[in-house]
Amino acid sequence: MLDDGKQRKGVNCIISLVWNAIQRYNCGKKKLVITCDNCVRQNKNNYFLFFYSWLIDHDIYEEVEMNFMIPDHTKFICDSYFGLIKILYQKSKVNTIDDVASIINNSTTVHFNVSEHHLNEEGFQYYNFKDYFQKFKKIPYIQKYHHFYFTSWHPGIVFYKDKVKDSYKETTVHNFSFNFNIQPFIINIRPLTLKRQEKLYKEIVPYVDLPFRNITCPKPNERKINN
Repeated sequence: MLDDGKQRKGVNCIISLVWNAIQRYNCGKKKLVITCDNCVRQNKNNYFLFFYSWLIDHDIYEEVEMNFMIPDHTKFICDSYFGLIKILYQKSKVNTIDDVASIINNSTTVHFNVSEHHLNEEGFQYYNFKDYFQKFKKIPYIQKYHHFYFTSWHPGIVFYKDKVKDSYKETTVHNFSFNFNIQPFIINIRPLTLKRQEKLYKEIVPYVDLPFRNITCPKPNERKINN
């Protein structure tokens, strides 16, 4: 859960979120299996392939298996839990991002859904993975393929195929050694533009209860932007 004005859902944002989750929740498992939809901007792109290859190089995993849903299938088990959040959200009064966090935490009786509210980037950073992976070799036409595999037995190589029954093809995405002391650069977060502040103040404030308006949609502050 990220405050407004942060990174949009591009490559750097999504990979940074996944990287944060791996660092926080990986309990020493050496095989990672991922199921994704076919969203090019968020999931199905060369940079995510580079990222999982990079995890292998870092010895964080020995195997990574990445599977994309077949065409015309866009929903799977994770979406059902988002659906539970939506049901409670529609029944609740929401004034602040803390209210959203409360809805998420109470949307399942077994606490399967748990919010992680990153306030002022404490404990979380956006990284510029896109620039970091510029030397990697892109795989053409990756939209044609639905299964990717990475293994420590073949570092720098991505195995890929369309259907489960197919045999894997392979390609090398990098053949150079990493300097693991060099990490992706941290992306500094810019404050909301004055235009965005004005839009929120004009369009959102009427729906926020008075005691919370200065929290959720404060009056535009041009001086703060200029500073």
